[in-house]
Amino acid sequence: MLDREGWAGPEDAALIGTEPEVAERIDELRAAGVDEFAGTPFGPPELRARSRALMRSCA
Repeated sequence: MLDREGWAGPEDAALIGTEPEVAERIDELRAAGVDEFAGTPFGPPELRARSRALMRSCA
């Protein structure tokens, strides 16, 4: 998939940034026709919880 999309590595597929930046990227995916999204939060527990809350709010 990385080769097909022209990405150098997994970091190109990751949604990393501030909460508004990540929400915007999710909205861009939705606008492009993505109707299923599976995210895996990483980092300290409090950041993972914030990431899960953000993904729920974008559903």
